[in-house]
Amino acid sequence: MADPDASRCLKLATMVKRLDYNVFLASNGSDLVRITSGIIPNAVLLDLDMPPISGQPCLEALRSNRSLSIIKRITTSEVGRTTDLLASLSRGASGYVTRPVSPTELYRTIQKLIEPRPRNFLRIRVLFKATVITGATGRATFATALSEQGVFIRTLKPFAEGTKVRVSLELPTPKPLVLDGEVLYAVKEMPDKLSEPGMGIRFVGLDPNIQAGLHKFIEDQVIGEGGEGLL
Repeated sequence: MADPDASRCLKLATMVKRLDYNVFLASNGSDLVRITSGIIPNAVLLDLDMPPISGQPCLEALRSNRSLSIIKRITTSEVGRTTDLLASLSRGASGYVTRPVSPTELYRTIQKLIEPRPRNFLRIRVLFKATVITGATGRATFATALSEQGVFIRTLKPFAEGTKVRVSLELPTPKPLVLDGEVLYAVKEMPDKLSEPGMGIRFVGLDPNIQAGLHKFIEDQVIGEGGEGLL
C-alpha cells in the first residue's frame, strides 16, 4: 500500500486487511522500494501522487525494475481523475480503483489480478454462532466466512455434498438470520495440513432484499461500520 497521505493509506490498508490479505505500508518512494524488494508482494496499491523514485515516477520505476516488474500495480485516486487513472494503464498499471473506494470494486480488482480462481462476491472472515439443520439433525457451531452467496461453517462433522440444509446465523442483528442452503463442499480435518475443517454452504432461494442486506452488511464490515439494516 503506497500513499503519501498516511491517514488515507491506513484506512485503505485496513480495508484490504479485512479482505484477508497481508498489508505493508509505504508513504514515500524509498520505503516502497525497500518493502517491495524485501518481500515481492503480489500487488501494490499505488496512489497517483506518490513521490518519484530517484526522479522517476513510481509506476514507471516499478515496471522498469526487472525483479519488481512481476508485481501487479493498482493505481488509486479520486473519481474526478478517472482520465489519469485510465492513462496509467498504458504506463504500467495493471488496474485501478477510484476513491471513495468501493469494497466490492477493490475486492474484484485484487481478485482478478492475483487469484487463479477470482471471486466476484465479497467474502470476509467472521466468527458468528450458527446452527445447521437437515431433517431432524441440527448442529450448533460457528460461521467463519461469509458472502452474499453463501457461508463456511466450521465443524468436524460436515454434511455430505448436496445435502439440503437450513442455516441460522447469529449475526449482530435483532434476530438470527435463517436461510435455506445446500452443501457445496466439505473439508475434513487433516492434522498435517492447515486447512480449516467444515463445509461450504450455498444459499438457495435467497430473497433479493435479504441478499442486498447481506451485501451491505459485508461492505460495512470491510469499511468498519455497523450491521444495521440487514433484517
